[in-house]
Amino acid sequence: RDPAWSTDAGTKAIQSLITEKPDLMVIHNPDIQSYARLLKQAQAAGIKIVQINLESNTTTDSYVGADWTEIGRKAAEAIVEKCDTGKGISTKVAIDTGVPTAASDVFQLDGIYKVLNEHPDIQVVSQQATEYNPEKARSIMATVLQQHPDLCGAIGIWDNQDTGTASAIKEAGKSDQVFLVTSGGGNKVGCENVEKGLFNLYISYNVPLQGDLLNQEIARLLMSEGTAGEVQTMYFNPLTLITKDNVNDRNCWTLDDLK
Repeated sequence: RDPAWSTDAGTKAIQSLITEKPDLMVIHNPDIQSYARLLKQAQAAGIKIVQINLESNTTTDSYVGADWTEIGRKAAEAIVEKCDTGKGISTKVAIDTGVPTAASDVFQLDGIYKVLNEHPDIQVVSQQATEYNPEKARSIMATVLQQHPDLCGAIGIWDNQDTGTASAIKEAGKSDQVFLVTSGGGNKVGCENVEKGLFNLYISYNVPLQGDLLNQEIARLLMSEGTAGEVQTMYFNPLTLITKDNVNDRNCWTLDDLK
């Protein structure tokens, strides 16, 4: 059941499923709170639950997806390497988030600031939410570059929105100056943006592998005699750091390839 990014529609779908009492539910959370109470209700009703790629505040039988905190750490470490004192044109950095209450934002920012707090010379001159909208990301970055023409680095939460961030950097003629880090599922388009020099570092969490892990977890939980919520597990799929030096077809995928 596809709520089409509507939290209300997703809530109604989960409520309906709890009444129907399936053996297992796979849930993709829009944020960390909206479905949390319903997931507790479903577990109490004996329904096993796998959360996929975006977590909630409720821990269930299984989570399969990206380790957002680690992605944030790796992104910040790359920025520090390029923009710490004496390394870049300045120590100024911008951060583009998506939706502040989403797990990808909450945990990725936690990882980012765990690193940046150890490097106090790094200045975060902008942190704004794009709502995953590339055009809004482009507009935000264009304004940031007007206010801070010596910007050294930028961290984006998701590669799709960050095509807009990259466009603003290119339009300002600063592709060689601003080091842009983003993350995504490893789609071919993301890799092409690395090849074009639009993304300097692309942290891939490999969506096809995530799908394989999800299928294995579904099978494991359905065959398990344990009760819902008896054991909680987390499976983080491996991360690949893609740059111009290692971008290739093996690291990237298209929907046609998967079909």
